[in-house]
Amino acid sequence: MFEKRLLAVAIVAGLGFGLSACGSDGNSGVQEEIGGGVDTPAPVEPETSPGAGDQDPSTPEPGGTETTGPESGSGAEGSTPTEPDPEPGPEPEPEPEPEPEPEPEPEPEPGPEPEPGNGSPTDPGPSTGSGSAAADCLIGQNLQPGARWHMEYRVTSAGNTGTQTHDATATRRTSFNGHSAVEIEETSIVNLSGAPRTEIQSTTWQDLVTGNVLELYGHRTVTEVMGAPVTTVSTYEPVWRDMKYTLAVGETAPYSYTMKTVTTMSVMGHETEHESTFTATGSWTYRGMEPVSVPAGTFNTCKFTQVEEGTTSDEWMLPGSGLVVKSSSRDADPAGAVVTIELTAGSFNGAALRQ
Repeated sequence: MFEKRLLAVAIVAGLGFGLSACGSDGNSGVQEEIGGGVDTPAPVEPETSPGAGDQDPSTPEPGGTETTGPESGSGAEGSTPTEPDPEPGPEPEPEPEPEPEPEPEPEPEPGPEPEPGNGSPTDPGPSTGSGSAAADCLIGQNLQPGARWHMEYRVTSAGNTGTQTHDATATRRTSFNGHSAVEIEETSIVNLSGAPRTEIQSTTWQDLVTGNVLELYGHRTVTEVMGAPVTTVSTYEPVWRDMKYTLAVGETAPYSYTMKTVTTMSVMGHETEHESTFTATGSWTYRGMEPVSVPAGTFNTCKFTQVEEGTTSDEWMLPGSGLVVKSSSRDADPAGAVVTIELTAGSFNGAALRQ
């Protein structure tokens, strides 16, 4: 809707008329073997008494007992054969200790599921919802401070053809007219046949509140009319509560709003100010999810129909951001001109819009 109103501003600017308001990431060790026999001990030499004659040292002392080794069959009286110690058997190899089984790794806990309408801010692709309710189409990505988008459109109508471009950024959360709001700054350039190029600087203040309600608080536009700068500040009093994201397929939500506007124009150094109040009634109807083909490709969109003050508009919007892919407006008069706006190129946070 905002794109259509900016188009209206551009047409009026080109024709020189007054300005209309606009809104909208084991190993066992080796055992040593012990040998068999016991060695024979050496004979003991007798001590020599003083004065005694020499004695053959090899003759045993009388009454002595000769000790024989273990190899002899029978020994002298008193000799006792010595048996070798038994050879020890090999020590049993220790059994290897069983290796502990590894404990199973814990499975990661699943992360939280994303809330409806808050898909990846860098890739506003087609919705995975059923489309049975407009909440599947809920905007929110473009209301995150820092979000930015670029949109290019082709404009066709009976009397005018041309192009529109929009560069917008959600700059911050601030306060406007006593309400906490997301501030969106946008530059729009409109080129229509038969009319001069028009550049419009606009700022809007809006927010998505509990219950899928989009609240609009106001907007400001700055442009030129016949070379003179014109600033318009519009405030919705009371706040316009847009209910279209609360609808089921086929449901309609009526609305009305009152917009107070202060227009300031500077002509030859002289400022003039004009205040006005505008009241409008209308309705939104949710048609469901619908693919639509435009020069930029085919997109799965949310289709809404808006009726306001005798003008009927069909709008095809991207789920998650509310960016318009196509819009077709017609007056109540069957002979009235149909104005069609179609996306030719677009990006969101620097990434091309996904089909």
